[in-house]
Amino acid sequence: MTREAALVEVNNLSIAYGEAAPSVTDVTFSLEEGEILVIVGESGSAMDPIQTIGKQFIAHIRRHSNLDKAAAETKAIELMKMVSLPADTDFLKRYPFELSGGQRQRLGIAMAMAFTPHLLLADEPTSALDVTTQAQIVDELMRLCQKSRTGIIMVTHNIGVAAHMADKIMVMQQGKVVDYGSRDDVLFKEHSAYTQQLLDAVPTLGGKRYVDTVE
Repeated sequence: MTREAALVEVNNLSIAYGEAAPSVTDVTFSLEEGEILVIVGESGSAMDPIQTIGKQFIAHIRRHSNLDKAAAETKAIELMKMVSLPADTDFLKRYPFELSGGQRQRLGIAMAMAFTPHLLLADEPTSALDVTTQAQIVDELMRLCQKSRTGIIMVTHNIGVAAHMADKIMVMQQGKVVDYGSRDDVLFKEHSAYTQQLLDAVPTLGGKRYVDTVE
């Protein structure tokens, strides 16, 4: 059986700016359709605070489609419902500063998923959120990935989040990959000292570390 081509394949990627030390050195990874790669390392799209979320969302949809304003508004409401936001025109009249952190993240996900992309890039989607909201956002991303078969590359400093949602994990330190592989291989088999430091920093509950109990 012939193996299907990966959705994304990166080989020996290095990035440097001027004479400075490389930001990224010799990075190689692949991502299949419907797979989640979480990149863990050292530490939503910005929205205009003076425009309502509806105006921005509808403009985003119309910019990438032939829909008129009414049809774009209907699509925006459908997408908000998909990510468990209030699906009504009153919500569209709100400004970004009137939303909670979790609502802003959900809105960013809805806008990103408007045209069912093959690949979604998520940079720190759980940053500055409380633990409960973090879990909701992670579960939302996983659900959308399973439903639409969208591949996800997510960047986070939180290895607990990676343990919960990743199919593959890449751990980077100072721009270099120190561990890469399946979730279980990276977390539970031999790994670098840096990965172990991240795991040791995960809070315990009842004597057990969170990553030890993830199924």
